[in-house]
Amino acid sequence: MAFLRAFALSCAAWCSLAYGQAWPMRPVTLIVPFPPGGATDVAARAIVEPLSRGLGQPVIIENRGGGSGAVGTAEAARAKPDGYTILLGDTLPHYP
Repeated sequence: MAFLRAFALSCAAWCSLAYGQAWPMRPVTLIVPFPPGGATDVAARAIVEPLSRGLGQPVIIENRGGGSGAVGTAEAARAKPDGYTILLGDTLPHYP
C-alpha cells in the first residue's frame, strides 16, 4: 500500500511539470471553400470578429472557391496539421 501511495505521489509530481503551449500564438486562417458573397462567406464574416476576440489573435478569412467547395477543402486538407487552419464548410447543396 505504501508503494502505491509513493507511486501516485511521484506521478502527480511529474504530471505537474507537464504543460501545454498556449494556443494560438499567431494568426489563425479560416478557409471558406466558396466564393465571396455567398451564404458561407457571410456566416464566416459574422463569426470572425467574436472568434478573434475570444482567441486573442486575428482570424484571416481566405475564400477558395471552385469545384463546389473541393478546391478550398483540398487546401485545408493540405495545410500543416498545427491547428492554425480551420475549414468552414456547409452541408447545404449549392445550385447554380
